[in-house]
Amino acid sequence: MKPALLRGPINRASTVWGFFTSLLGMVGIFVLAQMVGGLLSNFLWAYMSDHIGNRKVIQISLITSLLTPIAALLISPNLPFLFILVSVFIGFFINGGMVGYTNYLLDISPVKRRPTYIGLNSNFLAPTAFFPLIGGMVLQYSSFASIFILTALLVFISFFLSLKLEEPRKRQK
Repeated sequence: MKPALLRGPINRASTVWGFFTSLLGMVGIFVLAQMVGGLLSNFLWAYMSDHIGNRKVIQISLITSLLTPIAALLISPNLPFLFILVSVFIGFFINGGMVGYTNYLLDISPVKRRPTYIGLNSNFLAPTAFFPLIGGMVLQYSSFASIFILTALLVFISFFLSLKLEEPRKRQK
């Protein structure tokens, strides 16, 4: 009789475990897509950084970043595999931002002060680690659509501000 009593909880636990392993599998696919997007985009960002300039790397990275929440809003929930493309875009803009902003900072900073500039940049960026937490709290009182729209608006403002950046390599020539 005891095995029959255990069957219910074990079956429920196995169903819950199956659900979580399925979710973890999807998370793995999204992370893989993000890594592939970042890896492949590094060839583009490196070429652009060397030949066109870091200002353009920043701007194109921001355009890619702007497309990400817009794509997430437009994808039908019935086609979840298309969110893999969103993850590829995320990898693109994250790596583009790392290449563009870091190299731009190195271009504008005096050689003797570069360690200070890099250290200050890291300190100023540290609070952004809390943005996902803040986004999660905002999400409790709103929707994914409102988060994506807010994100797109902030990225658009960032893109507009990036138009005012000078290309430091042109100034140095």
